[in-house]
Amino acid sequence: MIRLLGLTITDTKPMVFALKQIFGIGYKRSIYILKKLNIDPSIYPNDLLITDKEKLENELTDIEKTISISLKRNLINNKKDHIKIKSFKGFRYKRGLPVRGQRTKTNSQTSRKFVIN
Repeated sequence: MIRLLGLTITDTKPMVFALKQIFGIGYKRSIYILKKLNIDPSIYPNDLLITDKEKLENELTDIEKTISISLKRNLINNKKDHIKIKSFKGFRYKRGLPVRGQRTKTNSQTSRKFVIN
Protein backbone atom coordinates (compact mmCIF):
# COMPACT_ATOMS: atom_id res chain seq x y z
CA MET A 1 0.00 0.00 0.00
CA ILE A 2 1.15 3.51 -0.71
CA ARG A 3 0.10 6.77 0.88
CA LEU A 4 -0.69 9.81 -1.25
CA LEU A 5 -1.93 13.08 0.26
CA GLY A 6 -2.57 11.30 3.55
CA LEU A 7 -4.78 8.64 1.93
CA THR A 8 -3.91 4.97 1.71
CA ILE A 9 -4.20 3.66 -1.83
CA THR A 10 -5.13 -0.04 -2.00
CA ASP A 11 -3.02 -2.56 -3.91
CA THR A 12 -5.96 -4.56 -5.25
CA LYS A 13 -6.68 -2.27 -8.22
CA PRO A 14 -4.55 -0.94 -11.10
CA MET A 15 -3.25 2.62 -10.71
CA VAL A 16 -5.95 4.06 -13.01
CA PHE A 17 -8.66 2.93 -10.62
CA ALA A 18 -6.62 3.31 -7.44
CA LEU A 19 -6.16 7.05 -8.07
CA LYS A 20 -9.95 7.41 -8.28
CA GLN A 21 -10.07 6.88 -4.51
CA ILE A 22 -8.82 10.44 -4.10
CA PHE A 23 -11.74 12.91 -4.06
CA GLY A 24 -11.65 15.03 -7.20
CA ILE A 25 -9.82 12.55 -9.43
CA GLY A 26 -11.88 10.57 -11.90
CA TYR A 27 -10.99 8.11 -14.62
CA LYS A 28 -9.92 10.64 -17.26
CA ARG A 29 -7.88 12.72 -14.86
CA SER A 30 -6.07 9.66 -13.51
CA ILE A 31 -5.17 8.59 -17.06
CA TYR A 32 -3.97 12.13 -17.82
CA ILE A 33 -1.75 12.19 -14.72
CA LEU A 34 -0.27 8.75 -15.39
CA LYS A 35 0.46 9.54 -19.05
CA LYS A 36 2.06 12.82 -18.07
CA LEU A 37 4.40 10.97 -15.68
CA ASN A 38 5.02 8.05 -18.10
CA ILE A 39 3.60 5.49 -15.68
CA ASP A 40 1.79 2.44 -17.05
CA PRO A 41 -1.92 2.75 -16.08
CA SER A 42 -2.31 -1.01 -15.67
CA ILE A 43 0.47 -1.34 -13.08
CA TYR A 44 -0.54 -2.02 -9.49
CA PRO A 45 0.44 0.43 -6.73
CA ASN A 46 2.71 -2.04 -4.94
CA ASP A 47 4.70 -2.54 -8.17
CA LEU A 48 5.54 1.16 -8.55
CA LEU A 49 9.17 2.17 -8.41
CA ILE A 50 10.30 4.60 -5.73
CA THR A 51 11.01 7.27 -8.35
CA ASP A 52 7.50 6.83 -9.80
CA LYS A 53 5.99 7.20 -6.32
CA GLU A 54 7.93 10.42 -5.79
CA LYS A 55 6.88 11.80 -9.19
CA LEU A 56 3.25 10.93 -8.46
CA GLU A 57 3.42 12.54 -5.02
CA ASN A 58 4.93 15.74 -6.47
CA GLU A 59 2.28 15.91 -9.21
CA LEU A 60 -0.56 15.46 -6.74
CA THR A 61 0.80 18.14 -4.41
CA ASP A 62 0.97 20.53 -7.39
CA ILE A 63 -2.74 20.07 -8.12
CA GLU A 64 -3.81 19.71 -4.50
CA LYS A 65 -6.07 22.79 -4.61
CA THR A 66 -8.44 21.04 -7.01
CA ILE A 67 -8.52 17.66 -5.25
CA SER A 68 -9.06 16.11 -1.84
CA ILE A 69 -9.76 18.07 1.34
CA SER A 70 -9.37 21.55 -0.15
CA LEU A 71 -11.94 20.71 -2.86
CA LYS A 72 -14.42 19.47 -0.26
CA ARG A 73 -13.84 22.60 1.81
CA ASN A 74 -14.39 24.78 -1.27
CA LEU A 75 -17.69 23.04 -2.09
CA ILE A 76 -18.94 23.43 1.49
CA ASN A 77 -17.99 27.12 1.52
CA ASN A 78 -19.85 27.68 -1.76
CA LYS A 79 -23.01 26.16 -0.25
CA LYS A 80 -22.64 28.32 2.86
CA ASP A 81 -22.22 31.42 0.69
CA HIS A 82 -25.44 30.68 -1.18
CA ILE A 83 -27.27 30.26 2.12
CA LYS A 84 -25.71 33.42 3.53
CA ILE A 85 -26.72 35.67 0.61
CA LYS A 86 -30.22 34.12 0.68
CA SER A 87 -30.26 33.14 -2.97
CA PHE A 88 -32.79 30.68 -4.36
CA LYS A 89 -30.11 27.99 -4.40
CA GLY A 90 -29.35 28.72 -0.76
CA PHE A 91 -33.02 28.40 0.11
CA ARG A 92 -33.13 24.98 -1.57
CA TYR A 93 -29.88 23.88 0.15
CA LYS A 94 -31.20 24.95 3.54
CA ARG A 95 -34.47 23.05 3.15
CA GLY A 96 -32.78 19.94 1.75
CA LEU A 97 -34.61 20.15 -1.57
CA PRO A 98 -33.20 19.50 -5.06
CA VAL A 99 -31.22 22.53 -6.15
CA ARG A 100 -30.76 22.24 -9.89
CA GLY A 101 -34.34 22.27 -11.17
CA GLN A 102 -35.18 18.61 -10.69
CA ARG A 103 -38.76 17.47 -10.48
CA THR A 104 -40.08 17.40 -6.91
CA LYS A 105 -43.61 16.08 -7.27
CA THR A 106 -42.61 12.44 -7.64
CA ASN A 107 -38.83 12.06 -7.56
CA SER A 108 -37.60 13.72 -4.38
CA GLN A 109 -39.82 12.04 -1.80
CA THR A 110 -36.95 10.96 0.43
CA SER A 111 -35.25 14.35 0.45
CA ARG A 112 -38.52 16.11 1.26
CA LYS A 113 -39.70 13.92 4.11
CA PHE A 114 -36.54 14.38 6.24
CA VAL A 115 -36.82 18.18 6.23
CA ILE A 116 -37.82 19.74 9.53
CA ASN A 117 -39.23 23.25 9.14
